[in-house]
Amino acid sequence: IGRDRIEPEELYAGRTNIPLAKRIARGAVFVVAHDRFYMSYRQLSSYSGITKRNIMRSVRSYKDTPDSDINSVNEFINLKLENFPLL
Repeated sequence: IGRDRIEPEELYAGRTNIPLAKRIARGAVFVVAHDRFYMSYRQLSSYSGITKRNIMRSVRSYKDTPDSDINSVNEFINLKLENFPLL
């Protein structure tokens, strides 16, 4: 839709004021890692360099986003993960 692609290194940049698309992408990464791959928030914090508290805040923010705003994100994630060999 004319948006720039969000690269993985941008998700973990630890900035406090990030654009909405990056905030949603960051939350989606943490939700998938935690809910589907059972990574603890401590592990995510260790890998990302973001505090456990901020990761939990990001997850909560993502889950509290109205479904109408993130339905396409969730559909895309589910479609990609269906073909992921570890599932």
